[in-house]
Amino acid sequence: MKKILLFFLFTFSVTSFAFAEIIHLMDGTVFQGKVLEESDQQVTVEANNIVNTYSAKEILKIEPDPVVVPQKEENPYQVPGKKKELILRLLEANGTREGLSKIFIQTIDRVPADKRSLFSDLFRTDELMGILIPIYDRHFTEIEIKEMIQFYKSPVGQKLTQIAPAVMQETMEAAVKYIQQKVMNTPK
Repeated sequence: MKKILLFFLFTFSVTSFAFAEIIHLMDGTVFQGKVLEESDQQVTVEANNIVNTYSAKEILKIEPDPVVVPQKEENPYQVPGKKKELILRLLEANGTREGLSKIFIQTIDRVPADKRSLFSDLFRTDELMGILIPIYDRHFTEIEIKEMIQFYKSPVGQKLTQIAPAVMQETMEAAVKYIQQKVMNTPK
């Protein structure tokens, strides 16, 4: 789980003028994205601020994009003030802000002491919250956000917020164990 969280942090903390590629999937899908990590087994790609990992078998080919425009650091996407405030309230209620702060603190604590100041300046919870706002805006209406806030303020919602990390950890461990067992028992 920590590796996933660190990958998440790395993905969101790196702003770059990185090269873009055209990714062709075996199912005929073609899209532009940045290859973040590539191995013989899988390829991790960021496209439209969403990170996906594909099996190498799913990739037909990856080619450089002939026109690469550097990414701007400022996000031109504007969320109306009222909805922006609701999204921030939701991210507080569902524990996202607190969780991100904890992840940043844990990450910074693992960095050599002489580099901690640099990393403290790099990892800003408010900056990442600003990145999340347009994502929530695209996927949820104001009414849905209000309903989620109500849920997360309820006793069941608060319990979910408290135990979700443990449930996710156990889920990931169970999934990894399951996959390992299937791979180990697959005839060669």
